[in-house]
Formats: sequence, structure tokens, C-alpha cells
Amino acid sequence: MGVLLKMRGLWAIIIFCLIGFAVYKFADSKIPSQHLFWKPLDINAPIGMATKTQIMKISLGPRAQCLTLLQSDAKDTQFTTMEPQRNGKGCGWDVSLNATQIAGVTFRPSTMESLCPVQISAYIWLQKVDESARAILGSGLKRVHHYGTYSCRNIAGTQRLSEHAYANAWDVAAFELEDGRMITLAKHWDAGDERAGFLRAARDWGCDVFRVTLSPDYNAAHADHFHIDMGPSSTCR
Repeated sequence: MGVLLKMRGLWAIIIFCLIGFAVYKFADSKIPSQHLFWKPLDINAPIGMATKTQIMKISLGPRAQCLTLLQSDAKDTQFTTMEPQRNGKGCGWDVSLNATQIAGVTFRPSTMESLCPVQISAYIWLQKVDESARAILGSGLKRVHHYGTYSCRNIAGTQRLSEHAYANAWDVAAFELEDGRMITLAKHWDAGDERAGFLRAARDWGCDVFRVTLSPDYNAAHADHFHIDMGPSSTCR
């Protein structure tokens, strides 16, 4: 009787594995890659259920992998690598990039300096922000006005270094459209019109690709900007 039960258990395991393998093969061949966490990231694919996980895998993988992906697949993107920078407080980076354009969008100030995974996420995010600007406001995105990325400081009220201390965060204040309009978080987050709707769409797209996206809904310290980063925590507010 014991042998029979063991055989039944073994066959149950075999059948379970065969079903699992069949499901995997079906998904692998039929489901778009952006929905499958084991597939490599395609930065030009639509955002899917697995996009955020795929980006996280890039951020945890070899640094050269992220850089190669950005160099080979990012359209209308211009950047240079930066020399390593460290100080006694633990701030700085080993590999960072200085972008003057990402997905055809420029910046003011004119550069965005950050770790590669932030720029990968920014590439995906800015394409969706541009789509939202066209759909909601009738004009494409031209330029992002920002408060920078790197700052050797702690998280407010704590003794822990901010992701800004590693150039792993970005503070975005406003979006300049191709028709000349300026949509700012300080003025338009609570405007109650399509500009506010656009800013909330931008926030929501940020939550789909960045580990942390903080908006004016988070606290008063973020009343005039989005904080977005690729740190270890996960927050969307």
C-alpha cells in the first residue's frame, strides 16, 4: 500500500511538471514579452505586467548589460558615461550617465545625470508622457524641467542616505510642450482641468516603471515636483 501511494505521488508530481512545462511553453510563444518576467526587457515594447520586474532585473544585473541595452535600443537618446565619483559619506557612483536627450525629450537644466537603470526607466516613461500629452493636451512633449538627480544628503528626518546620494533618483518639476505651454506641478496639479489630468497620467505611468514615484499627493515637500527613483523600496503616491 505504501509503495502504491508513493507511485501515485510520483505520478502526480510528473503530471504537474508536464502541465507546468506546457503552460510555460504556451506562454513563452504566445504571450507578448512585456508580460513575462523571464523574458528580457524590450524598452520599445508597450508597458506590460512584467515591465517593472524586467527593469528591476536590469538594475540588479551587470552594469554593462544596462549600458549596452541603452546604446543599442534607445531611440533619439544621447548620453555620455561619467567618471566614478565617491566621497567619505558613501555618496556617489561607480558608473553613471550624463544624458542630454532621452526619447527625443531634452532637459532644463540641459543634462540629466543618473545611474543607467534610471535612464532606462526614464526612456520608457517619457514616451508614455509624450503620448499622454498628445492625447490629453493636443501637443507633444518637448522638454522636462527638473531639479536634478545627484545630491549627497539623507532622506528628510532620517539618518539614511537618499537615493539622490547615488544619482539613483530624479526630481521633475514641469513639462514643456511642443506648442510652448508649460505644465508645472506647482501650478497645475490642483488646477482641476486637463492639465491636472495630464500630470496624474504622468504620475501613474511613473508608477509603472520606477520603483518609487512620489507626487504632491505624498506630502508638502513634493508639492512642486515628482520624485522618481530606482531604489529598493516600492511606493506610488
